[in-house]
Amino acid sequence: MEATRELLPAHRPRLGKDNRPPRRQQGRHLRAAVRREPRALAAAFEKELIGDLIPFIETRYSVQGDREHRALAGLSMGGGQSLNFGLANLNTFAWVGGFSSAPNTAQPAQLVADAAAARKQLKLLWVACGDKDSLFNISEGVHKYLDEQNVPHAWQIDLGGVHDFVVWKNNLYHFSTRLFR
Repeated sequence: MEATRELLPAHRPRLGKDNRPPRRQQGRHLRAAVRREPRALAAAFEKELIGDLIPFIETRYSVQGDREHRALAGLSMGGGQSLNFGLANLNTFAWVGGFSSAPNTAQPAQLVADAAAARKQLKLLWVACGDKDSLFNISEGVHKYLDEQNVPHAWQIDLGGVHDFVVWKNNLYHFSTRLFR
């Protein structure tokens, strides 16, 4: 198997006032901001990701700048955002992964509004969750809808897995080994 080089930016969105990060990105400050304006924050992050971060990377690194060479994946809230943004922007991403996706995940029919386009454009859609995760029903609902719509995807259930880094690291590893092949 030929090795590939991949650039893996781990982005922390600017969710605070004046587009600056809150003092404590984790914990109560972030939860409070998400509760106050979840749709506005998600839309701002999607705009920042597609309009700022991707162009920034493409101007500063030697990367192939087409959808065939671009993936998006995340865990928990980031898993929901990855499914939401990735599936809504198939012209930008061909490889999408959601690990233990949180309640911010759109309803499955909204995620995949055009099943024919998803079938044609996605190279890999990875949906994963631990079977002991309290959010298992979210990922399972996405999986069931994708099956109903005949959208090819990988459905990974981590037996005994909870909402933690053991599950997320396992799925990031397996997802990344299938990218750009």
